[in-house]
Amino acid sequence: MNSGIPFRFFRRRRRLMPLVIIVAATLSSATGQSWSLQSSGTTSHLEAVWFIGPTKGFAVGDAGTSLQTSDGGATWAPFQVSNQDLEDIAFIGGVTGLIVGDNGLIFRTTDAGANWSQVSGGLRSTLRAVAMGENGRAYVAGDDGLIMRSTDNGATWTTVASGTDRYEGAWAWGDMLGWIVGRNGVIMATTDGGSTWHPQSSGTLSDLKNVFFANDRLGWAVGQNSTVIKTTNGGASWFSSNSGVSFGMDGVFFVDTTEGWIAGENGAVYHTTDAGTSWQFEPSGTTNELNDVHFYGSAKGWAVGNAGTIVFRQSSGVEESGTTPVPSPSAVVWPSPAVRFSSLRIVAELPRPRVTVVAADGRVVQELEPAGSDNLFRWDLRDYYRQLVVPGVYFYHVESGSNKLSLPVVLVRD
Repeated sequence: MNSGIPFRFFRRRRRLMPLVIIVAATLSSATGQSWSLQSSGTTSHLEAVWFIGPTKGFAVGDAGTSLQTSDGGATWAPFQVSNQDLEDIAFIGGVTGLIVGDNGLIFRTTDAGANWSQVSGGLRSTLRAVAMGENGRAYVAGDDGLIMRSTDNGATWTTVASGTDRYEGAWAWGDMLGWIVGRNGVIMATTDGGSTWHPQSSGTLSDLKNVFFANDRLGWAVGQNSTVIKTTNGGASWFSSNSGVSFGMDGVFFVDTTEGWIAGENGAVYHTTDAGTSWQFEPSGTTNELNDVHFYGSAKGWAVGNAGTIVFRQSSGVEESGTTPVPSPSAVVWPSPAVRFSSLRIVAELPRPRVTVVAADGRVVQELEPAGSDNLFRWDLRDYYRQLVVPGVYFYHVESGSNKLSLPVVLVRD
């Protein structure tokens, strides 16, 4: 998760020198909910948003609208990939990303959005959803029941399904699991890396607009008519989880297995800290429909919607290290860069801390148990599937009661 701390990426030459990062992050029990409008510079509908860092993000929408920011949304600048409607965007590892849209358009970047190239197009169907998984897996879906898969991070594509369904949202977990949701409550799932897809029973006929999984078992889908459904077994069964929700929802994002946000009609935003058992309304500052929501860490989030709307959330109880002096360190992470293992020692007095490891795109990749001490945690750089994670920046997300802490670790390979 995001700590707000600037990084220097280390390029390995002959050998890595031992390095310890002492992170001075502020712990807070405050949960300020402050959404504010940002100026997008456009009145086109924005359909999707994704941040690859605490300040660097992208938004896409109608008529080829594509925006980027390098200052957390204080300013947004246009970039050009197409003049056709763009429907969704996703990244993996903060470097490789995909944008999808009308007529089967797929655009790809391998340099964190500095350059984009078209890799697909000329199809009849609009692509409305994209998801990126591990080991090169990526999925796109849209109109006419179209589902396509990639095994090389979107460089090449194979059509695996077509029909009459209209798909609206997608999510991937690991390199084998994926989910796609759409009209009339349809949910399709894969357990073999997208080669085959099978239906899951959602229990609703309402259109589903988006889906998110925090791990291989725990997921949520949202849609029209105040629909919020949840699964705790990978989608084998889904049940309603919309307590407190009064509007149709279009976007969903979780920063861990308990805290998340949904956004949708009339600018409505809801927040949960109990995995969706209950939802609390948060004023967004707009009545325009919000089509997507994305967080980078639990402290910073963005939602985008109709008429060029962008709203930003900064947790008032979380201070960014580097902007506010902190009298003493709260935790120590070592070594950094990490090659074969990473350790976290929590210096602050936190009873029964819960520690998860989160990728730069917000996916929870591992939950850690104490290593002989309540305040010492070791990570073998593997995910839930016991596979080595790809190099990059990850975050230790620490929770203890109402206190939260996010700490970075940089992974490299020999």
